[in-house]
Amino acid sequence: MNWKILATLILFVSLAAQAGSGSRADVVRQFVEHYNSADTEAMLLLCTEDVQWLSILDNTVSVETENSQALREALTAHFSRPVPARSELTETVEAGSKVITVEKAFRQTDAGEKSQCSVAVYEFNENKISHVWYFDSYEC
Repeated sequence: MNWKILATLILFVSLAAQAGSGSRADVVRQFVEHYNSADTEAMLLLCTEDVQWLSILDNTVSVETENSQALREALTAHFSRPVPARSELTETVEAGSKVITVEKAFRQTDAGEKSQCSVAVYEFNENKISHVWYFDSYEC
């Protein structure tokens, strides 16, 4: 993992005085709320048709989905799991056309609830999410 990039993003989020008071941050909050409700269609209404979902692991960027139909299929499969995860935003900062977050994800295991954090960057085209980059998770 490129720790310098992750550390820079976390530092930027931590030092921001105003944690997400603008409209784009509100859209990201709604997106996460719809995720927690497993409401795929409501999530997609907040995205552009050509939304891209990317993950960054180590030094590799992977395109997970390239449009809203692919995202719909991925979310449908994800939400069909017996015990889907839930997520909360612990930090949110607007930076131009992007919203940078620290997201804490929770999931149930046989040993109880587990959590992990990840930095995510949401890019907007107008007022809709056009790209999401998820960085490798870490213990939080």
